[in-house]
Amino acid sequence: MLDSNSVPDRGDPDRKRALNVLAQRRYRQRKRDRMLALEGKVRAASTTSKAHGRTEVLSVSEKRSDSTPEENVETLRSDLSASQSIAPITPSPRDAAMDPASSAMSMSGWCAAAMPWAGDIDSGLGCSSWRQDDSVVEGSALITFDTFLSPSDADLGQELHGLETLQFTFPDDALLDVPLLQVLKAGISIAQMLGCEHSMWDPNTLRVFDAGEIPGLILPPNLEPTEVQKRIPHHPLFDILPWPSIRSKLICIFAQPPEARPPSARDPLAVLQMAYDIDDPVEGFRIAGADGFDGGNWEIGQAFFRNWWWALDRAIVERSNALRAKRGADRLRFVSG
Repeated sequence: MLDSNSVPDRGDPDRKRALNVLAQRRYRQRKRDRMLALEGKVRAASTTSKAHGRTEVLSVSEKRSDSTPEENVETLRSDLSASQSIAPITPSPRDAAMDPASSAMSMSGWCAAAMPWAGDIDSGLGCSSWRQDDSVVEGSALITFDTFLSPSDADLGQELHGLETLQFTFPDDALLDVPLLQVLKAGISIAQMLGCEHSMWDPNTLRVFDAGEIPGLILPPNLEPTEVQKRIPHHPLFDILPWPSIRSKLICIFAQPPEARPPSARDPLAVLQMAYDIDDPVEGFRIAGADGFDGGNWEIGQAFFRNWWWALDRAIVERSNALRAKRGADRLRFVSG
């Protein structure tokens, strides 16, 4: 189990991850403590309200204990007549400013948990559901958490509800890694800079890259167009690769007749196969750093290496192997067949 004494030293690649895990644990502990405190307030307020209600019921029962059944019926009828003649309840300024649809809380969710006795109302009255109906008598009061909370705790219910919706957290033993999304985000960003974000998805598109056609375009040095990009028509997919040497080699090879190309580049859908290899969910490209424009942060996958090794420089392969070794993956290798 990770603790503050097992945090790697400065310079260790796992130090940042360990500190993030510890910070997440401290945050969740503070959130749990706050949750318990709020639940305690709700239980205390609910208990006080229930006790007050039982006291009133007992006082009424004591008054009627000495009466005959006929007198009790007459008393009940008089109470119902008096309740129907009560003037409509005037909402407070705070309630009037709220949307009526949002101010009333249904029995679903944590409101029902705070009032477990309310579920018995349906069975006692023979109703199929307990809900606020459009035909409710004017002046009737809706049961909300304001019934149980003091004015100083009026926002307690909303805060408790917000904390309950934040209980789904990810395990802190591992960090989610979605390489495909990182590569896709960086590739689309580069394509937008180069003005080819739409044509990149058309396998039949050919173009020459003229940076002068894009006003105010400022590119990192490794994304500056080479002379080959400026002179030979090619597919826009080649332009988003962050290595100038690979871009030039691929464009020159695909400009040759199919019989003069390597076997993996002879198929009419070879560019489509290259896109598949880049986006391979297991052995596709990866980006190790935050800067997706820097070719030094890009890692070649085994799927791309198997089919397009002839377009790679030794330095690019070694850099990819170093990134793969850092995350515990095997080195790039030739696979027969």
